[in-house]
Amino acid sequence: MSLLNPDSTPQFGTAEYKGQPNLDRCKGCGQPIMGSYYRVGSNLACPSCADRLKREVPQDSHDAFVRALVFGVAAAIVALILYATLTILLEGVQIGYMSLGVGWLVAKAMMKGSNGIGGRRYQIVAAALTYAVVSMAIIPVGIYFYLRDDAKLHKPAVVQQQSSGSDNQSGDQQQGPNKTNPSLSFADLMTVLGRLALRGLMSPFYVVQRSAFGFVFLLILAIGIRIAWRMTAGTNEIAIYGPYEASQSASV
Repeated sequence: MSLLNPDSTPQFGTAEYKGQPNLDRCKGCGQPIMGSYYRVGSNLACPSCADRLKREVPQDSHDAFVRALVFGVAAAIVALILYATLTILLEGVQIGYMSLGVGWLVAKAMMKGSNGIGGRRYQIVAAALTYAVVSMAIIPVGIYFYLRDDAKLHKPAVVQQQSSGSDNQSGDQQQGPNKTNPSLSFADLMTVLGRLALRGLMSPFYVVQRSAFGFVFLLILAIGIRIAWRMTAGTNEIAIYGPYEASQSASV
């Protein structure tokens, strides 16, 4: 039976001994400590149980990290869409407390992808994704309001052009084919996207300049990042010390 299953065997989290109180026993199997032993927290374990525990604990790997990354990015995209949509529905008003939900969602997805494995690199990715979602959400919001306001601004001109289209039709035919605007080159497109990304990443600090509540917004964002950081620390790390010889006092 698994040493990690609390329903099947005793755990190393609490002290529990069987038989004679003065006899040191393994917390996993209950057998007396006769030779070498290990310490798992404040409890004792025989070499067999200690080795089994090491095998049962999920180990970090490249595949686990990649799965966590994929799940985290997917959750970040969903969070960005929800964040931007809610901001649009609120006519551009950003609710800082949504940062807490973003951090929780990203971290939860990463832990799901890694099967509970965490660590420093998981924490860094979760924190970066949380900040990226909150900061970059301003880009689709800004594009939406720009297109909406631009459509309202040019709507009268379009109507007037349609009403006078018959008068200008003959003149247009004499001028030949309409000239189209030159297409945007790939380099120009990358430049525009780069500037948008940079502005998006800096947007939380722009909030400080525009609003008296900007520092509160940054504080809540920091708390959301902290949530993601703590959740992706993982619980797979179990301190196992040893081996020690039974001649050394095994009693705590």
